[in-house]
Amino acid sequence: MISLQGVSTPLFTERRRCCHVFYTISFSENRPQSADKALGSARGNPAERTYLFTSESVSEGHPDKLADRISDTVLDRFLRSDPSAKVACETFIADNLVEVAGEFRTSPPELFITISKEIPDLVRQVIRDTGYNSTFSGIDLDTCEIRLQLN
Repeated sequence: MISLQGVSTPLFTERRRCCHVFYTISFSENRPQSADKALGSARGNPAERTYLFTSESVSEGHPDKLADRISDTVLDRFLRSDPSAKVACETFIADNLVEVAGEFRTSPPELFITISKEIPDLVRQVIRDTGYNSTFSGIDLDTCEIRLQLN
C-alpha cells in the first residue's frame, strides 16, 4: 500500500492566494468490500484488483466552502418557513459570479416565490460574513452578479 496524506498545496491565481488544498492519495490491492459488491469480485490478474483512492479537503475561505455555506443558508431559510419543504440546492462560484440553482417544493407554493426574492440578499450576507469583502478575494459582495436558476 502506498499512501500520501496531509500534503498541503497553496492555490494561487494571478490575483490572489485563496487557500490550501489537502490531498489524500492511497493505492492498494485491497479494495473495500463495498467496491467488491459494486464491481464484482476481481480474480485472476492482480492489476484488476488495484484501485486509486483520492480525497480532497479544503481550508476555510475556499470557494467550495463558500458555495456550501450559501446552499446551507438557502436550505435553512426554506426550512424555517416550511419545515416540510423539499430543497435540492447547489451553488456555483466563479470570479465575481454566484449562481444558485435547484429544485424547491413548499407548502403553500407561493412561499417559494417569496423566499426566492430573498436569496440574493442571503447570498450577499453569507459572502460578507465569510470575509469576502473586496475584489482582492475575487468576489466583491456589492457588485458580484447573482444568478438564480430555481424550479
